[in-house]
Amino acid sequence: MKDEARTKKDLINELAVLRRRLSALESLALPAEEGCKKEEHVLPLMDLLGDGVFHLNRDGYFTFVNKEIATRVGIPAETFYTRHFFDILDPHAHRQAQENFHRTINGELTTPFEASYRRADGRVMVIEISLSAIREEEEIVGVRGLTRYAGGRREAQEFIKLNEERFRRVVQIGADAIALFAADGICRYISDAIENILGYRPDELVGIQWEPFVHPDDRSVITARLARLLEEPGHIARAACRARHRDGSWRWIEMAGSNQLHETEVEALIINVRDITDGKLAQEALGNSEQRFKELFENMRICAAIYEAVGDGADFIFRDFNRSAEKTEQINRQDVIGKSLEQVFPGARETGFIDVLRRVWRTGAAEQYPATLYRDGRLEGWRENYVYKLASGEIVAIYDDLTEQKQVETAARESEERFRALFDRSLECMYLYDFKGRFLDANQAVLDLLGYDRDDLPRMNMADILAPDQISKALQQQKEIMKLGFQKEITEFTVRRKDGSFVEFETKASLVHVDGKPDAILGIARDITERKELVDRLRRTVEATAKAMATVVETRDPFTAGHQRRVADLAQAIAREMGLSQKRIAGLRTAAALHDLGKISVPAEILSKPTRLSAMEFSLVKLHSQSGYDILKNIDFPWPVARMVLEHHERIDGSGYPSGLRGENVLLESRILAVADVVEAMGSYRAYRPFLGIDAALEEITTNRGVTFDPQAVDACVGLFREKAYRLPDQ
Repeated sequence: MKDEARTKKDLINELAVLRRRLSALESLALPAEEGCKKEEHVLPLMDLLGDGVFHLNRDGYFTFVNKEIATRVGIPAETFYTRHFFDILDPHAHRQAQENFHRTINGELTTPFEASYRRADGRVMVIEISLSAIREEEEIVGVRGLTRYAGGRREAQEFIKLNEERFRRVVQIGADAIALFAADGICRYISDAIENILGYRPDELVGIQWEPFVHPDDRSVITARLARLLEEPGHIARAACRARHRDGSWRWIEMAGSNQLHETEVEALIINVRDITDGKLAQEALGNSEQRFKELFENMRICAAIYEAVGDGADFIFRDFNRSAEKTEQINRQDVIGKSLEQVFPGARETGFIDVLRRVWRTGAAEQYPATLYRDGRLEGWRENYVYKLASGEIVAIYDDLTEQKQVETAARESEERFRALFDRSLECMYLYDFKGRFLDANQAVLDLLGYDRDDLPRMNMADILAPDQISKALQQQKEIMKLGFQKEITEFTVRRKDGSFVEFETKASLVHVDGKPDAILGIARDITERKELVDRLRRTVEATAKAMATVVETRDPFTAGHQRRVADLAQAIAREMGLSQKRIAGLRTAAALHDLGKISVPAEILSKPTRLSAMEFSLVKLHSQSGYDILKNIDFPWPVARMVLEHHERIDGSGYPSGLRGENVLLESRILAVADVVEAMGSYRAYRPFLGIDAALEEITTNRGVTFDPQAVDACVGLFREKAYRLPDQ
């Protein structure tokens, strides 16, 4: 059997050699001796090419293949000389290959085409084939083929297309806005998130310069950052400033920009915009109380350190160091306070961190110091710092320990595709779940925040992590996503961690399509637990302050004690009936509690006079709207409180004071406050006139409905008393 097999193999080899020699004699136009030289010197050179090269005779049989072809297909070169061109290709490629082969034999030019073949190990490979004629004195004696591997390019194109779609989805549903600006500062594109941040639709901002939207006091800083950005292609600049909201208020935003004007695919400045208003307000409120600041400083999850510059910024001394920093840096506070930064962390100067502290100390401009690897003989880890200067001159560094995150990112870059790396590095919580609520994937931010391991993912379901009263809201959200393909509004959820504690999330989600069909839901979430706590604390502080200020007024006007409180209660009830948002109702309640604050500027003997006032005395009382406005106008409330106080005696027919405003020139909240003020004043006892009662008050506003009082506010007020049995507090 061995001899028989060897004989068969020898016959095949001899046949291959004979076919190759016969074809060479048919195809070469030179004499035999010169032809041999050509074959001897040219064909071996083709083995050095990275592309595949083959020759076919007019019948389509192989007469030559270079080493690249044999390696790709996985069979010896000699075996090719017993095979036809079509024997190598998959059957579905025969028609195109046959058409191009015959056109080439007939002297026609052909374009490259893709075909696939099956290797000896069973794998299917995709190649691009170009055919050209082999000529002998103008006669075509065969075909030359050039092949190039095309599978990687096709896979790359499909991968890029898939990831471009995923990236577009992430940009559109992200809480941050992404904008593209030309070199002249004109907006070329901005994502939908800008409407949640500044109230403008994207189409209202495209084609507009940035300057009108930035607070005048902040424009020089932004101009300087943009100038540097334009000077340094690829440079990333960060800045925080106040931006004008559509409603006229100023919102704090944080911007991170990258100069990609040199990139032909982009040719723009890429700006990331994030709303940091709530954080700014909370920071200012906390700054007013050292105790509250200290509690936040000590208990916040993020690391914080406070420095004092010495030697004209040559060095920095630790003044404070919170618990999170102690844990992260594995050092006690007692070993840090009063010592220099370099003494405690010898590697700080090498990383450039001391240079950052010095710049912030000298310029007062906050800087975000990107994630940097710190190491010394004792410690090693990644740190990302946000550095700013206090009014006291001290420097604060707020930073995160990103060591674990960096380790995850490094592993992801080595083992996963580009989108996977982007997915896991996101500071936002990102997760993927199917239509039954089962988790398919989640990034590290989700796992860290909820306390789960990646091994827990296959067993996790949305119903497992949502608080029981949140499930119906989640189902409604999913219905909207299934119907529209995305979620219109950001939704807040209470989510249960693995240890049983709860955190507050805000989320937005959209459908993920695979091959044009809905496949899963991609959600992006942000932990707003601390923000809600801070906002709630600020709200309570504002309410307490308003109550204290109202008490001051009541002590000077004993005949109207409790008036502002009752007006506030009635005004918010009317606003609720009219369907105003919770935010606007909160602002109206605050303004109503302070609307007579200006009476502290009216002489006490006039306020306490038990008889009707003279014309001169009443004119002095009328000044209280303007006085209240002047007191409140410089307080940075999150609502137009000062304006409501100023306008609460305006009437829609222009008969009010102090400015005689008409119709919608009077803020809606001011119109509601006017109705509540009149009803409470007439419906409550006053020492200087007979008791009138609620019925007389309702008759008064009904008679003047649409004349001096807003008709919707009047209807809501009357409905409260007559249909819902509303009563003023203390009555």
